[in-house]
Amino acid sequence: KDAETGREQWIDTSSSALRRTHHDWWVQSQTALNEMFTKSNVDYVSVRTDYDYVKALLNLFAKRN
Repeated sequence: KDAETGREQWIDTSSSALRRTHHDWWVQSQTALNEMFTKSNVDYVSVRTDYDYVKALLNLFAKRN
């Protein structure tokens, strides 16, 4: 459910074409984001929701020094 519009949309995740399209979009988005941060000389960290974010942040801070 969209938080702003309240609109709901069903997505057929059994479709391999849809999964491939979404994966390709995600990879392209991540690549663009990485390039933007690198060109801007900005530190960043990608944190998965199923991992400990503290370790990821500590690793980022350690790289700075």
